[in-house]
Amino acid sequence: MGVAEPMTEHIEPDTGLTESTRQMYTEKYAETFKSFVDEVLLNKPPTPKPVDHSILLDELALLKEKYLNGTPSDEHKFAGAVITAAMAVIIGI
Repeated sequence: MGVAEPMTEHIEPDTGLTESTRQMYTEKYAETFKSFVDEVLLNKPPTPKPVDHSILLDELALLKEKYLNGTPSDEHKFAGAVITAAMAVIIGI
């Protein structure tokens, strides 16, 4: 292994920007970054509006009543059970 060379001082090349211009860009960058953080990272999605299912539930109740009060058959009982389950799911939403 060779002998380690002494570290030389890192010299930054001259960008041609004055201190006031550099400060302006620094402020713009900070403003843009803060805006980005506010919009993307801190922005919470809007809460969904509650949906009124009362009309659908009323229609399903009428349909269920029709099937359960109609001709007693396996098809009508099954349809009534399916409608009852659909109503339970909608109420649970």
